[in-house]
Amino acid sequence: MLSIPQSVCPITSGGARGALVSFPRSDFSQSSYRRRRSRRWLLAVIAVFVGVAAAWLAVSSRQSSPVRAVMSERPRLSSLTVRWNGPITPAASGIIVAKADGLFAREGLSVALEPGIRDDDVVQRVADNEDVIGQVSASAFLRSRANGSPIIAFASSYMVSSVELYALANTKLNSPDDLQGKSIGYDPGSDREIAVEALLRNKQVARSQIRISDHATVSDLLLGKIDVLAGRAEMEGDELRARKIPFKILSPDAFGIHSVGSVYIASERSIAHAPDMPQRFLAAVIAGWDALYEDRDRAVAIIQQQIDPNVAKTGVVNFLDRQRAYIRPFGARTGELDLNRWRELQDRMLAQRQMAKPVDLTTSIIFSLVPELYRTRVKALTSE
Repeated sequence: MLSIPQSVCPITSGGARGALVSFPRSDFSQSSYRRRRSRRWLLAVIAVFVGVAAAWLAVSSRQSSPVRAVMSERPRLSSLTVRWNGPITPAASGIIVAKADGLFAREGLSVALEPGIRDDDVVQRVADNEDVIGQVSASAFLRSRANGSPIIAFASSYMVSSVELYALANTKLNSPDDLQGKSIGYDPGSDREIAVEALLRNKQVARSQIRISDHATVSDLLLGKIDVLAGRAEMEGDELRARKIPFKILSPDAFGIHSVGSVYIASERSIAHAPDMPQRFLAAVIAGWDALYEDRDRAVAIIQQQIDPNVAKTGVVNFLDRQRAYIRPFGARTGELDLNRWRELQDRMLAQRQMAKPVDLTTSIIFSLVPELYRTRVKALTSE
């Protein structure tokens, strides 16, 4: 249909019918025209603005959606408590550094490290709680397992026992034979008693020539109440060094008593419900130990802050150097469990009547965890 401008319109008058007559625009028609044109321009500008805004929002949405997706898909960290079988010492440095470096968080874990009282306390806490991992002596684990406790060992904390015999510098203590006629202090039923009894039997030292003092301490040794104290390097040994008292050491390991040290344990129920939990925990711990020995000065500062800011740096450094032999003896991997050593320990405990019956080591201990971790995950975690 032909569009006729407003300024041209058909009329009928006395002249020719249908002729087109032009009239000048009135002021009203010109004002109306300007208003309509202004509205059209305004609508056009608004349409352009809306289009640009919509395009910007679409691009922005595409760029930010991956970030929002990652944030929404990020899993909540699983809370886990690590219960130690005594005060927190540099023996827990792998966990301390792993926490500080965020290695547990990478594994989806939020870990709290808390001190305990003794092995039995830790075993009970682990058996009753799915979200608790314990660190106990290997002998305490075997004894508790033989007594029916539903716990599993999945990695070593100390692969080699840190038990040593201490005497003051003026006491003769060069070999197991020197124990005859002396008083020895240790806790009954502990890994210290097992080591001492094994040493006496192995070297055929007459038991009747030894006096035993229960629950002896470093103070008892210093006061002369006992001649020899059986203790752990990270506990009694460290206390003697901190006091700067000259002393002697007799190591059962040097005389053929190769004992398993301490282990990490979890409840059977915990492992059944979260079978990958021990792997994630241990991967972070191993990476923590690796990070510690790669930059020892940085790690020492972290350890001092978490344990005791007043402890001497040289004392922490020296202990970290000594404990390498417990964590990762020559040819072994951090956290590894040696079946032959466990068999030897169980035989020793049965001979000393330290446990009621033998346990099936292959179902009580996860020997395959560490080899599998080193094959698949630890290298990737430490390289990040």
